[in-house]
Amino acid sequence: MATLKQVLIAMAAAAVGVLASPLSADATATTIIGAPKPTVSEISKPLEGKELEDFLAGWPYTPEGSVDITNTTLATELTKFYKTHNNDTALTKRSGGCNQGDCPDFFAAFDFYRQHYVTFANGQALNYWFYWGRWNDCGQCGEVPTSNDGCFDFTSCGRAQSICVDAGNSRAHRIWKDRGDKSCYRTQRDYLLPACPPIAASDITHPIEQVACTW
Repeated sequence: MATLKQVLIAMAAAAVGVLASPLSADATATTIIGAPKPTVSEISKPLEGKELEDFLAGWPYTPEGSVDITNTTLATELTKFYKTHNNDTALTKRSGGCNQGDCPDFFAAFDFYRQHYVTFANGQALNYWFYWGRWNDCGQCGEVPTSNDGCFDFTSCGRAQSICVDAGNSRAHRIWKDRGDKSCYRTQRDYLLPACPPIAASDITHPIEQVACTW
């Protein structure tokens, strides 16, 4: 079996080849490079009941023998490419498991959004997770790549803030750094059905009520 280094080199070469190729020979084709970001979110339809039960039974889908490249530069570059060159039809709705904008889903003030990708290079399966923290504050939305711990920092309307979403314990806190104000929340994780390879799974953890701060 190829070593991880060999797989990453092969995948990087494939990604560079795709990036260097034209998207379409049709002069009327539409690309989404430079497309405006949404200013408000739409509400996704989370999986529920038997549909959710069946989905989680095989979740997350990871091919046998695949190499996990989570938290690598290659995973970051591939994710940027997939988000930038998503198909045109995905632009019609900035919600769901395939295509999300900068704004939090479910009309939340913030959320923790993650996707699981499965792709292939030279017959070798690769998989990785990618994570974002998003906010909607002062009429502005933003997102920042983060890690599985769900913590991220940003500045909105001149105020530096820090948010941590502990999805496993259904809780989150938000701190305004200028005055040390802190708010805490109970959260909910919703699973979304992706239908757009290479995305194999998507879920969003978002606040559902404010509670007393205990952490």
